[in-house]
Amino acid sequence: MLHVSLQIYLWGLLFSIGCQLADDSTESIAAPSDQSVVHSEETGQPEAELPETPPFTITTRPGEAHLEPAVLPEITPAQITGDRSEIILPDIYSKYAVGGGGRFFIFYLRNLRQLTIFDVSKGKIVKTIPVHPNDLAFAASADKLVVVRMSNQQRVIERFSLLTFEKELTRTLSNNEIIIRMVMGSGSNGPIFCNNAFQNEPRFYDLDTLEPSAIQADWPKRESLRGTLNASTNGRAFGHTKSGSQMISIILGGTGIESFRESNPRYDPLFPGPEGELFYSTLGARNKQLKIIDSTAHLTGIPATHGRFFLHEEKRNSRRTKCAVHLVGQKKPLLSSPFVEKKTDRKGRLLSAQNEWQRYYLIPSAEVMVYLPLSNNQIDLYRIKFEDAAESCEFDYLFVTSLPITLAKRGETYEYPIKARSKQGGIQYQIAAGPPGMTVSSDGVVQWQVPVDYPRYKASVLMSLTDASQQTIFHKYEIAVRGKWKPDENARPRSPSSEIRSIASTLPKITPAQFEGEKKQIKLPAQVSDMVVGAGGRYLFLYLKHLNQIAVFDSSKAKIIKYLPLLSDDICFTAGAQHLIVIDRKNKMIQRWNLSTLESDATVPFPLSEPVFRSAMGHASLGPVILMMGESYKTKSIQFLDPQTLKLKNISPTQLVNNSQFAHWEIGNYLQVSGGGQVAVVNNRIMILSVDNTYEQYTYGLYNKFLDSRDHLLLNYDGSMAYSKEDFYSRFHPKHVRQSKRLQIRLFPATESGFYFDSYGSIYLENNKKFLDSMTSVDPKVSLIRHFENKIGLDFEKRYTLVPSANILVQFPASCEELIVHKVDIDELLEKKGDDYFFLTSNPVPTAPAGQLWQYQIQVRSKKGGVKYKLGSGFPHGMTVSPTGLVSWKVPEKYPLSKVNLEIYLEDNSGKKIVHSFAVFIPSK
Repeated sequence: MLHVSLQIYLWGLLFSIGCQLADDSTESIAAPSDQSVVHSEETGQPEAELPETPPFTITTRPGEAHLEPAVLPEITPAQITGDRSEIILPDIYSKYAVGGGGRFFIFYLRNLRQLTIFDVSKGKIVKTIPVHPNDLAFAASADKLVVVRMSNQQRVIERFSLLTFEKELTRTLSNNEIIIRMVMGSGSNGPIFCNNAFQNEPRFYDLDTLEPSAIQADWPKRESLRGTLNASTNGRAFGHTKSGSQMISIILGGTGIESFRESNPRYDPLFPGPEGELFYSTLGARNKQLKIIDSTAHLTGIPATHGRFFLHEEKRNSRRTKCAVHLVGQKKPLLSSPFVEKKTDRKGRLLSAQNEWQRYYLIPSAEVMVYLPLSNNQIDLYRIKFEDAAESCEFDYLFVTSLPITLAKRGETYEYPIKARSKQGGIQYQIAAGPPGMTVSSDGVVQWQVPVDYPRYKASVLMSLTDASQQTIFHKYEIAVRGKWKPDENARPRSPSSEIRSIASTLPKITPAQFEGEKKQIKLPAQVSDMVVGAGGRYLFLYLKHLNQIAVFDSSKAKIIKYLPLLSDDICFTAGAQHLIVIDRKNKMIQRWNLSTLESDATVPFPLSEPVFRSAMGHASLGPVILMMGESYKTKSIQFLDPQTLKLKNISPTQLVNNSQFAHWEIGNYLQVSGGGQVAVVNNRIMILSVDNTYEQYTYGLYNKFLDSRDHLLLNYDGSMAYSKEDFYSRFHPKHVRQSKRLQIRLFPATESGFYFDSYGSIYLENNKKFLDSMTSVDPKVSLIRHFENKIGLDFEKRYTLVPSANILVQFPASCEELIVHKVDIDELLEKKGDDYFFLTSNPVPTAPAGQLWQYQIQVRSKKGGVKYKLGSGFPHGMTVSPTGLVSWKVPEKYPLSKVNLEIYLEDNSGKKIVHSFAVFIPSK
């Protein structure tokens, strides 16, 4: 038992240390097939004393090689003479593939029975690989070439290295594996996307094992890959144009996929951008849901192999074509390429084909455009001079042309010089997120002395570049960390429980945000998938699933101040007064972040085997965290987690509904908690938490005649009011108080007591139907979700947040790729209001340490003034409230309870009354 306890302690210790490093990895380099044996890199013999990886490292399981960082070969400017180079191949090719992130082009010369590999950086053929003239399919990744040979005698799949060109692995295919087509991201680590002719269905294969991948894909019956199929450079997105006039986007997320479909009567090919965020067709750029985006509408394009560029056919005649290089979001060209000369056949007739436009490739780091003429025996390289953009470009530009260095070794210095260009100059580089110790110089050189005890095999980096025109772009990439891991002999043992600090007695102060104009827009590096409020409204935490990060928006500063790395992309999270709690469903871990430092202070194993579907807590409370357990929407039970100890709490129901006991909560997936943390909406019930670790539950079936199936209740700060799509109610006595026929209106409570608002920007006082003001800067159509469109990003209930103390309203547009911050002058609105008003503006001090003096200054807004304060029943002995609203209590050294529920009655000269209810925690010493 002692040995087991020590093991558990060490696991918790090492996870706690490792998660303070700014790394968002859930995966590492694929382990050998025998996971229990670690071999020496030099001898191949088992090592018992010093493992190559730390025992707590989260490793990829078989079939998950695509989750590892791809190590790209260096791409240097192409070694060609002049502005154009023409390379003639030994024979005509019938198929080709691109690998190495655009550095290698692999051609199948069937007559010569060989694969010919062309190196763009060197500008020449570097290798030929003999193959048999049977049915052949092949694809290339960042550093691998995969070949499938199909014949009556043999069916094999083989893997070659693009760095050494040596064969690494061969596997015999089974009788039901008839692979007739395959594609991979040219800068990826897989997966291999294949069409299996045996069952006429798509299938993913793992690049490391060449076995079927762990990716779970639920394809429609008789789905096939007939038609055009293209992959993003990073291998996370695929564009498929079916012969049945339909285009499909296929997006990988971990070991699952999601797909979106759109009609395609013109049979246009679909090209994913290098990061899989955009798709290009002849009608212009599209999002993942295949909706045309306005910024580049009606510009046909072929995306570059990396960076924010795409090619557009600018001029064309019967003999030659001129291409233009565009930046994403710009209709005007950045620069133009030389004229591309067309080829003729032996009789002088021009060669043409429907898919001719697919033969252009822009490789920014090689500073060339590759064109593959229709003669199928030639490669044309055209020099692209990005420095010429300074003279010819008509708009302010800022872009990166370099390809990141994606490999770092423990104990060595990692270095990556960023190559960026700006018309206005003055580029400032900043690390928005990255591992501890990483730096960037004023001229854009990224350096990192990789610790020998760095515990993970992947580090994610997010660079922010801002130029003299205040234009900002993001440069994101992943680094594979390799080399021998060595334990830090100077590391001090610690456990998560020892890291629990004394809880601060107040929430962080929220001050009015200062910025020019009525509103400001903040671009985000990725789409927001979820959002929670924390620290009483001081912070909004934005989940960027595609980056495995949470962006922290500071309401007082009206800007993103930090990016928090996560352990995986399968999480649920919530925030309270002092902590951000992230539950990693994939690795079954809980990670806690201290909101006073925005640093991770504890990581522990999740205490239950049952999966967590959703979590929530009061954004200004100390918990508990309510956990909705079960798969998908089929909720099985409710559990409670203490955010201070990260252990489960035993909180049981005390009241039965309709004289019947509920063994399970109703099927559903909705969970929301009031800011103070005492009241929650769980599916179709109201939950009220009590001081003695119990809760009461009520159905809100009385509301159902006013609510449709898409409507949810949102609780105000203290849980006394609930807001729906068009109405608000008291907690137990629903009143149908207002209706509106305006398009998709929604009522929202503010993060503090006293206010609510609607999606049209009208702000109201609580319990009042007359609005203070209607903000002209708020356009509700920007955030509108139409029912006939694919839902993306945030639920509509999370697309608006009003933080009164910061004087801002935050709005998320439908794309969820930016946020709009609207300025709201609360003081000015109240001055203009003619009616009497009386409401609270302060948040209670949540903790009262034993043996210390606890004080809380109640703050209110009253037009008439003359506020009187009175303690309600049940207050502890020795507690007082002054005429100015200062509540004081000298907490006894040995107080028997851990929480006290308080009620304070307030009344002003107008006769308006407020019952101020809240709880105070007495933490144990």
